[in-house]
Amino acid sequence: MANRKLAYVSQGPNGQGLFGIMQEDNAVVYFRGDAGFAGWSSAADGKARVVAAADYSSAWCVNENGQIWFMPQPDAENPTMAWQQVATYSGEDDAAHIAVASDGSIWYNTADGRVYRRDGDGWARATRKRLTQIAPHRRNMAWGVDTHNQIGYFTATSDWHEFGSLGINGLPQSLSAGSDAVAWFTDLYRGGLFNGDPSVDDGWQVPAGWDEARMGSARIVSAVNRDDVVVLNSAGDVWALRDGAWRQIKEIGPDSVEYLVSSAEQFETGYWQMVETVEQNYSGLGGRYETLDELIDWCNHEIVRAINWLTNPNNPQVSAATCAAVDHTQAAWESFITHTRMAQAPLTTRNVPPVQTAGLERKDYLLAEAAALRGRYHQLRKLIDLQLWMNP
Repeated sequence: MANRKLAYVSQGPNGQGLFGIMQEDNAVVYFRGDAGFAGWSSAADGKARVVAAADYSSAWCVNENGQIWFMPQPDAENPTMAWQQVATYSGEDDAAHIAVASDGSIWYNTADGRVYRRDGDGWARATRKRLTQIAPHRRNMAWGVDTHNQIGYFTATSDWHEFGSLGINGLPQSLSAGSDAVAWFTDLYRGGLFNGDPSVDDGWQVPAGWDEARMGSARIVSAVNRDDVVVLNSAGDVWALRDGAWRQIKEIGPDSVEYLVSSAEQFETGYWQMVETVEQNYSGLGGRYETLDELIDWCNHEIVRAINWLTNPNNPQVSAATCAAVDHTQAAWESFITHTRMAQAPLTTRNVPPVQTAGLERKDYLLAEAAALRGRYHQLRKLIDLQLWMNP
């Protein structure tokens, strides 16, 4: 498969998902070790214009008609990744841009600059400031581009604060803010990439390591934090800042050369955030068992991404012996998990409430299974790091 060219890219607020919009048909795709169909039909849903990843398997989208669409995580009620249209505040098709903050809050702005934030099953006006693009940090703080093409931010307790002077940098094309409140933007005229830290307030800086001559003109930016950033260039290629270095995602697909695989640190962050969610939502009898399933599913997705990287025959950074060894150990691992689950079948039947006396046992067992999957991921990640060291 030839390298897929993108028109837009977005990663989840915790780095747990990467979604894109294809140049060829404006369809939405997701990346979990390969480029996969995300259930979007340009004919039925309209051509996608902006996508905002919410996590590893759900996203928001604004199409060319100004409609908002949402794809929730697959579950028993929505097992086929079906997109659902979500009404705007006005009920009209007037959305222009949408984004997800680091705390999961969802924001959108209209073509005439009105800004709204998700409030329950509806929307609430977030600010009276008119903005042509919104880049939320958290529910109580957001960056934006105003109608004079100036970048600034506002908080729950303060009005609009214009940040830095764009000077010759020109016109903001794409804006993103990470969990550390650092903002990133790309320049429409010159194709440059810049970031700014409100805690320092020393204006806009060119990020270390960004080389426009080698990486191309920056077009779309999506930041998790200052150390985890994805950039789409004008050629439709994706570059990612990971572990202090910029690397191109050369191809994304079943025959790709390089896959976007979480670092050990990224996996740990995502894992413990989901464990915390389980602890907060699980109350023993009658608890939210879905969060346990989501934790297991997320671990498995991360493992699949790592295995795809290690067993891809077209990956020049992996030897044939390594591919064979991973296949062998994975078969043994899956056999172990299968036999363990068979022994614990009454406690692990998905979407079936356990008997009263088994509630806490089921939670403890599945948390133990997640811990085993965590160990398996780190084994695979060490193999990846070894291959990268041996075949840079």
